[in-house]
Amino acid sequence: MPKHERSPRRPGSPQVMTTADVEALRVNPALLRGRRGAPPRGVTDTDRFWSYIDVTPYCWEWAGLRDRDGYGESQYAGRKRKAHRVAWELLIGPIATGADIDHLCRNKRCVNPDHLEPVTKAENNRRARATRTHCPRGHERTPENIYTRKDTGATMCYRCVLERGRARNAST
Repeated sequence: MPKHERSPRRPGSPQVMTTADVEALRVNPALLRGRRGAPPRGVTDTDRFWSYIDVTPYCWEWAGLRDRDGYGESQYAGRKRKAHRVAWELLIGPIATGADIDHLCRNKRCVNPDHLEPVTKAENNRRARATRTHCPRGHERTPENIYTRKDTGATMCYRCVLERGRARNAST
């Protein structure tokens, strides 16, 4: 669809961008490299942002830097920001104060607004816990194997708690 036939995006309106639209927004990354790491004149933060997105059949994956947790990280508007939050604000609108952006596809590099949803911190944590099937040490997370702390409500692997206790008692 030619650009002049497309209706303008308004914050909060339904997602209407297609994969072709994202590809059209991309700028040749070679054009974005200036001297000493600074972007050349005339290149906007938005142009730079869209140049780091690889469109796959399912997700729009961030191809730039990632933080230690695996989320895309972008220099935008003079500060370091999470790439999925920047994409949401560019395509949908502002994010409510205190809201987290949940990746419905569970791909931390995805910046496709169709795969993102603003939720509370508690809801985001609940969804993340629901997708875990094993503890970090590889024990299966079953109702019989989950220990819930009464003071914090945190869940732990019961077998790991027992093993830590045995190791502590053996060392004394």
